[in-house]
Amino acid sequence: DDDSIVLKPETTAKDVEGWDSLTNIQLIVATEKKYKIRFSATEIMNFKNIGDLAETVILKSPNA
Repeated sequence: DDDSIVLKPETTAKDVEGWDSLTNIQLIVATEKKYKIRFSATEIMNFKNIGDLAETVILKSPNA
């Protein structure tokens, strides 16, 4: 809910003040709900940055 945060494909949790493991889980759950997809535990563990998350959303989207 912070409009001052600008996400780029290379953005990681370390780049955003206050982004912790709970924030990570909230991001994953919100993304799954919004795009009606499910990530495997392996996929989640392999996300290195926002770009990895976005790429996986695109690949899992029904219209991909």
